[in-house]
Amino acid sequence: MKIPLRNIFKHKWTSFIMLVLFTLTTVALFWSMGISRSISLIQYHMFRDSKGDITFYLNKFHQKSSLDEVFKPYQLEKVVYERQISGFVDNEKISDSANIFELTPENRVRLKKWFYLSEGRLPSAADEVVVPEIIYRKTIKVGDALYLSAYTPREKILNTLHYRVVGIMKMAGLKGMSSFLITEDSMNQLINDSNSYNAVTIYDFVTENRLMEQEMKNKIESLATNILKDFKKKEFQSHWQESIIMFKSNNKFIDQIFSGINILAILLFFPLIGAILAVTIRMLAIKRTGEFATYIALGFRSFKIIKYFVWEIIMIALAGYGLGIILGILSKIIVEYNRIYINFSNFVSGPIMIHLYFIDYFYILLFMLALIIVWTVPIIKGIVSRVPARILRGQDQ
Repeated sequence: MKIPLRNIFKHKWTSFIMLVLFTLTTVALFWSMGISRSISLIQYHMFRDSKGDITFYLNKFHQKSSLDEVFKPYQLEKVVYERQISGFVDNEKISDSANIFELTPENRVRLKKWFYLSEGRLPSAADEVVVPEIIYRKTIKVGDALYLSAYTPREKILNTLHYRVVGIMKMAGLKGMSSFLITEDSMNQLINDSNSYNAVTIYDFVTENRLMEQEMKNKIESLATNILKDFKKKEFQSHWQESIIMFKSNNKFIDQIFSGINILAILLFFPLIGAILAVTIRMLAIKRTGEFATYIALGFRSFKIIKYFVWEIIMIALAGYGLGIILGILSKIIVEYNRIYINFSNFVSGPIMIHLYFIDYFYILLFMLALIIVWTVPIIKGIVSRVPARILRGQDQ
């Protein structure tokens, strides 16, 4: 190893160029694989934070005590009662139907990492509202006044309250993506009730293991069936329900798309980076023809010279791999700390997260070694094999 290591420092500028190339390749693969792996996880965690393992949407509002009678016997890990209503929004610019969602102390914490305000802040007073950017991007601004109206569940009268826009929400998890967000006190005033709810979210199953997915599916389906039976006994009507299993099943195409993008990226990287590496190695090898001739004159066989040169490249590649992983992890920490968001569509959006399995680090290293074997070894072998002929021609002259 002494000869390859000595040559690395002897030809420091060429070694530096190769080090930069291998480092950038590692960072590119780190991000490419990390983002493609994390897309499904982003969607999974966004759904679970927003809608739990199962969410039941009830046709009518029901008292908390009545809902407790249904859910307490199941001894679930966590049951959250919420209110999400349909109403109307009016001001000088618009008159439209509106989804209205309350922000409680509990869901403010649960959905914190999914809140993405393009402007302003979250509501803190009963007369403040946050508007969904996806619907009212050009018609409502921070500081505008508007009215929200909704029918009260008990009196069945249309109640209207005045609000001031304090924020424009780009994204708030799956529950608040297209909803007007108001405080819990504001919802109490709007529906004239502080103890009735029309949505129930259950948290009781935690697994991302694909091998346990079928078992979890069976448990969720069994629980949902039993709860619906209890609803029927109490004459509750659930007009819609969602589960994490339904979501994962309906979004398998997202996993497939990004897995395909990851494979495509690798297929593009391999010839592109390989070609750059091949040119660099060829230039370096040609410049070092005299050095190869010296080795041959000293009795070194061509195989040994090739081995020294390949080990030289492998050592640089390993250094670039290690440096690239460190830079990848540091950039991951910076991006996630600053909560930079991606928004491919209304349904595939969220904060950028990088997730790599242990095996992915091995794949990146394997990619590096494949680059060396496929793109550099044949070039080195060809140049070194021609050195004896040049020596003989020189002797003849």
